[in-house]
Amino acid sequence: MTARPNRRFVIVAVLAVLAIVLGVSGPNVWAKVTGNSTASTNTSAKDRIAADPPPPLFASAQVSTTASDVAAQKKQAATMVGTWVASHGTATDDKAFVAWLEGVFP
Repeated sequence: MTARPNRRFVIVAVLAVLAIVLGVSGPNVWAKVTGNSTASTNTSAKDRIAADPPPPLFASAQVSTTASDVAAQKKQAATMVGTWVASHGTATDDKAFVAWLEGVFP
């Protein structure tokens, strides 16, 4: 006597196979349907971002008022990091760098 598979099991198995097939082939099919064949090409994230850059977070007029402060901070930070590099080099030493950073930076 052979046991008949439960109808629910068969339905779940068919739906699982269908989900796998759609998950694997769906993006390529959708790209062909919509005509967006560039989605299937192998481009880098840098290239995709350059093709469709995000909008700026703030308008240039809003940011320009802080330009002199940012420039001063960059110069000060470059000088401070330069002292670290002069005495320790560029080798990796995370614990020493964190200890130095906590003591030196405001």
